[in-house]
Amino acid sequence: MTYVRNMFIYHMQYMILVDYMIPSFKGIQIIPSRAASDEMIKYGLLMEDIIEILNDGYDCYRRKRKENIIERCIDKKEKTLKVVISKVYYYSLNEEVWILTHVGKITKRR
Repeated sequence: MTYVRNMFIYHMQYMILVDYMIPSFKGIQIIPSRAASDEMIKYGLLMEDIIEILNDGYDCYRRKRKENIIERCIDKKEKTLKVVISKVYYYSLNEEVWILTHVGKITKRR
C-alpha cells in the first residue's frame, strides 16, 4: 500500500511540475519557432510575457487569418507588442500544439 501511495504522490508532483514548466494557452502547449525565439531574444521577452500577451491582450488582426491562427496585442507605454500563434498537429508528441510564429513590437496607433 505504501508503494502505491508513493507512486501516486510522485505522479502528482510530476504533473504539477510539468504544468509549471511547459507554457500553455487554452490548455495546449506552446512551442516557439526558431524565428520567434530570435525575436523574443531581440525584444527581451520570456515565455511568461508571451502567455501574458495571449491571456490579457486583445485581437489585433490587420488582415483575415485562418481559423487556427490567433494574433494578439498588448499596449506597453508607446509600443504595442504583437504575438502570432497557430495550432498544428505535432507528430513527435502525437498531439496538437500552438506554434509561436511571430513576436513583434510596433509603434502604437493614435
